[in-house]
Formats: sequence, C-alpha cells, structure tokens
Amino acid sequence: MKVALLSRFALPYHNYGGLERHLYHLLKHLLLNGVEVYLFIQKPFHDSNLFDSYPNFHPVFIDYFRLPLGKIKRTIILDRITNYPMLCRKMAKRVVQTALTEKLDIIHAHGLTSFAYAQYKAEMQKEIPPMIMNPHGLEEFKSKNPIKNFLYFPFRRLVRLGARYSQRVIATDRCTAEEVNRYLGVAENKVVILANAIDVEECLAFINEEVKKELIEKFPLSNRSIIFLSVGRLERNKGYHILIKALARIKDRLPANWCWILVGKGSDRGMLEQRIKDFGLYSNIIMAGSLDDYQLHNLYCAFEDLFKIVADYFENTIEDRVKYHSELLRRMSIHIEGIRPSLLTDEAFGLLDGLRGFRHFFRHAYGYEIDPRKVKIVLEDALRLKGLYKDLVANFIEKLA
Repeated sequence: MKVALLSRFALPYHNYGGLERHLYHLLKHLLLNGVEVYLFIQKPFHDSNLFDSYPNFHPVFIDYFRLPLGKIKRTIILDRITNYPMLCRKMAKRVVQTALTEKLDIIHAHGLTSFAYAQYKAEMQKEIPPMIMNPHGLEEFKSKNPIKNFLYFPFRRLVRLGARYSQRVIATDRCTAEEVNRYLGVAENKVVILANAIDVEECLAFINEEVKKELIEKFPLSNRSIIFLSVGRLERNKGYHILIKALARIKDRLPANWCWILVGKGSDRGMLEQRIKDFGLYSNIIMAGSLDDYQLHNLYCAFEDLFKIVADYFENTIEDRVKYHSELLRRMSIHIEGIRPSLLTDEAFGLLDGLRGFRHFFRHAYGYEIDPRKVKIVLEDALRLKGLYKDLVANFIEKLA
C-alpha cells in the first residue's frame, strides 16, 4: 500500500506539539508495517535522519515564499490564514503529481492541508486517489473572541471545503464526533472515530520507579483518592478556565483529597492561578510547571543535611520543632566559644535564608505556578553560594583543628 501523509509540521523535523508527535508515531508504525509512505511537510526546521534507513520512506519537503509572520507576537492568526494556505496549494500540486506517477492509494491529510487537494479533486478530469481528512482540534471554530472569530472565517471555509471532498473525516474520539459533524457540515456516516496514533512501547519506556517516587513526594499524591492529569499549553482555547469552574461546581460531590495536576506553561498562567484562588481550589489543583524548580528545592536540603551533622555533633537538639529550620540555620552563623567556630559568614547566612524561604514556599504552594522572576533571584543566590561553600567548609575544619 502507498500512503501520502500531508501536514504542515511533523516531528522530528519541526518543533514539538500534539499533532507533530501524532504524525511521528503514525509515520513510524506505518513504516514498520511495510507501508510505502510519502510524507509531505513544510521545509524542516531541524535536520534529521531518523527515518532515512527505511527504504519505504519518501519525504517531500515543500519550500515556499513565506510572509514574516508567526514568530512575531500577535501574528499567529495572520500566519495561519496567509502562509498556511500558500503552503497547502504548493503541497497539493506536488501531491497530485506524485499520486499520478507513483499510483498512490490513499491521501491522509491533516488540518488545512486537505483543502487544496480537495480543489484539485473537484476540478480534475483524471481520477486521483481518495482522501481521508483529520481536522484535529477544530480550535478555529470555537473561539469566543469576536475578532479572532472574524479573522478565522476564511480558514474555516477552507477546512469545510477539505471535509466536503474527503471520503472520510476522522474524529479522534466519541466526544469530538458530534463537533466534526456540526462544524464541518458532513454527514454522520462520513465521520469515523480513529484515535490519534501513539507509540505504546515508547511511552512505557519512560516509566522510571525513582522518578515516580520523586514526583509522588514532590506533589503529595499518596493520599489522593482521585487524580486528574492534563498536559498542554496554558492558553484560553484549551478551555482550562472552563474546567476550573466546572470542578468548583462539583467539588462538594468529590472526596476532600481529590487532585488535578496541570502540566504546562503559557500566557494564561496568571489568569488560571487567580481563577483557582477565587474558586478556593488551591489545595486541590497543582500547576506543575517546570521540574527545574525541584532542583532548587533540593539544593537547600543538601545544605541543611550538612548543618544537621554539625548541630548533632557539637550541641543540644533544637526543641522548638516549629522553628527548627530557621533556628538550625541561625546556629550555623554563631561562634560558640570553646566548642566550635561559626560555619557561615553573614553573606552566606543571608543567601541561605533566602533559599530556605524558597524551599518553604515550594513545599506548600502546590496550587500555584512559581513566579519565574523569583526563581531567577534564588538561582542567582545559589550560584553565589557555589563560589562560597567550599571555602566555608574548609575554613570551618581548619579552625576546628
């Protein structure tokens, strides 16, 4: 069988995204199953020879004139209604030529790439291969913003054209089947449910018991009765603000220790944090963000382990457990005549006290994304400590001798 895959982007040739990863997994397993695959995509951002060893792989990279849009802030929609259709038209011409010379069996188009091939299918006298279309999320049809909705009008029109001339239109699950029918205006018997491709073996290979243990400790999950997980960009069209409101409406029907972990970053983070606070859900919703913050948290723990060794050897235990961490740090800056010198200078004490405060916030702020500006300050302090701590310890040991 010979199949043409049409998409604007795909891994590993372009940046990471849900559609891009789906294309990667689909391509990989079609090749493994001996299918002749002709991949039509925009000229790659990244060089890759990942699939070059497959004799049944035939990449076709489309280079075309592009307006300088997309990477500039607030030009994404303009890019999608200008550059994207231009790419599709040039791509469709190459697809038709290849279909006739290589006798392709199926055209599998993703997103807007279907419309230009549909135009050829409607106008050409020659018989060309049937097309299957996957419209994916249909986000352009769901915007509540009137300006965005207006700008996307030509885009929606082209997507509907692609659906009209497709033999089948894919809905990725039962929930979206009705949307595909409603937004694209296709008959129910034309819609088929076909989940996006994932590589099960690759996904299972990521499982690591040590990492699982770390995450369970970081986001205290062991006592949670229900755990929800979402991964995606924190942007309004993802609907997370709607889900927060929905969870707030049913929170009295959920067990007290339910948890929703939201992984991702984006422009809507601040709005989502405020919404979580307004609905009183900060103890149930964890905005995981980047795990790099975890490294800063553990840095102070490493220093504190050293302080415990010093305190346990030279002096009495700290009775006030509420103030244990601040008192332990304070003691390390004190010179105890006839017993031990101070371990920390005033500068080191100040830097470590800031790092201790960050750790305290990190441990108790599971409902919020940590402000990257604050992380930057703590990171700068940590880098200053890097140049101090070896001399501090060496000086301490020298004075003891």
